[in-house]
Amino acid sequence: MKSHFDESSKFREIMNKTRADWANILGAAKAARENREKLNSMLQNGEPLGNEDLSFVVFGSLAREEWTSGSDVDWTLLIDGEANPQHLKIAQAINEKLEEVNFREPGRTGVFGNLSFSHEIIHQIGGQSDTNRNTTQRILLLLESVPLGDHVQAFDRVTSGVLSRYLEEDPSSSKVPRFLLNDIIRFWRTVAVDFASKQRERAGKGWGLRNAKLRMSRKLIFTAGMLLCFNSKRSAEADGSESTDGPILKYLQNNFQTTPLEVVADACTDLDDGGAEIGNKIFSQYDLFLKVMNDPEKRGKLESLRSDGSKNCPVFDEVRAIGNGFQEGLIALLFSDPFAELTKEYGVF
Repeated sequence: MKSHFDESSKFREIMNKTRADWANILGAAKAARENREKLNSMLQNGEPLGNEDLSFVVFGSLAREEWTSGSDVDWTLLIDGEANPQHLKIAQAINEKLEEVNFREPGRTGVFGNLSFSHEIIHQIGGQSDTNRNTTQRILLLLESVPLGDHVQAFDRVTSGVLSRYLEEDPSSSKVPRFLLNDIIRFWRTVAVDFASKQRERAGKGWGLRNAKLRMSRKLIFTAGMLLCFNSKRSAEADGSESTDGPILKYLQNNFQTTPLEVVADACTDLDDGGAEIGNKIFSQYDLFLKVMNDPEKRGKLESLRSDGSKNCPVFDEVRAIGNGFQEGLIALLFSDPFAELTKEYGVF
């Protein structure tokens, strides 16, 4: 996995070039790696996953390497094989083990903390059978997931199968995988619409924290997905081969296991001019966001904040200012060369 935490990363390159100190980002990455090691040990000493048809996959801040004190463990037991009653028992055993070691359980949306099956993820793309849950699992499987334990074969097969499906049914010859890009855009819009739906369903409870994540981490994931699609075109053009499917698939397979912050950092270093300054703008704001997320008092206020109380909440004012600065940086990135024309042609229409 390509990570912004690595010494040779583009993120570190920008940080060193601008003489910035993004201690909160680096601290969150270090904490994520430590907790993934803890989970690996748990898997080795707990219920065996059985065979190469099963993979234990984590998502969210743990996968993005943005772990803070209030983070939970979003996970699924990914199955790429015949259904077996034993699978549910394994998932239940994993859930019990997570509770024993005091990891916070996933949110109550039902997307995580259970079983997921390759058939739905690969074959139910679009149409009435492609539920919000299925779309969310599929896109996050590509943009923010990491398999843990010894059995990663199912994860590798399913992610390759999803990418192949997107490319096989893409009629475009533009080298930008439109089918995939459109689904990433659809996911982002669905998250935004679901935000309003959850506001109604939960009578406003948790509004502040969900709003903060929508402004920051959700927007980061979406931007990283667009950039990967744009860069697959650039990679295919650089390859020079007559058929683009092979180079695009290879690029996507090699780079969808990159943390979103590193994807953005890599894009900043590709800018024709001012990339380090734009990166500094983006990452300075994200560092402030993770600082808020890692502050129990401030996070607690956001968790209890409802929309009608946001106008008189200093913590929310702080998050809103951070979010505005973060978005300004992302816009500057997406509308700078070489991404400006790609953003206008593929990101808008």
